[in-house]
Amino acid sequence: MINCNCAEDRRIEGTVLMETNGIIAVANCADGTHDGNCTFIASQNLNVRNLLVSFDETSVGSPARVRPCSAGGLPIGVATDEVEAGQAVNVHFLGGGETVSMVAAEPIDPGAVLVASDGGKVEEFADEGEVHLVGIAIGSAISAGDRFEVLPHVSVPLSME
Repeated sequence: MINCNCAEDRRIEGTVLMETNGIIAVANCADGTHDGNCTFIASQNLNVRNLLVSFDETSVGSPARVRPCSAGGLPIGVATDEVEAGQAVNVHFLGGGETVSMVAAEPIDPGAVLVASDGGKVEEFADEGEVHLVGIAIGSAISAGDRFEVLPHVSVPLSME
């Protein structure tokens, strides 16, 4: 895979992809899982390399959009490139781990904090009860039973009252 540290850009179906020497550089060439990096669309200008980014909650659907992380926000990784809004940007996940597919217990949007649910599925954290945090949604699930991409972490028990 090629990082998106490239000189020129190219628009495909409304999305700007980075290109160098005729090679389109993306961190995610196919659906599935990703090893430490993934390409997203910047919803705001990223004028400096290596900024922490989080999902832009104002945009839904695919491809997911990222923006500079705010204080108290939920960072998913580090944008390795300088890009303008609307361009593709490579994001190196915090922890650098590989993503994994999980099964949704309900519809889930990118950026959702996930907890264990019945039947081995995952659902969005709802701030109540005793739960086990298991990761952050990278992809989306349209309905219960859908498989989608997750950036997992060590299960963390949490009790909310």
